[in-house]
Amino acid sequence: MNNLDFNLSPPDISPAIKLHRFFLSSFVGFWLRSTPG
Repeated sequence: MNNLDFNLSPPDISPAIKLHRFFLSSFVGFWLRSTPG
């Protein structure tokens, strides 16, 4: 999938952003918990 096809499919963008934010927030939380101190 190239960026043009991705940009031409608006219905797929919102779930992608939600999924990205979910993984980002969970990764940050895991990193903060695994960091000593």
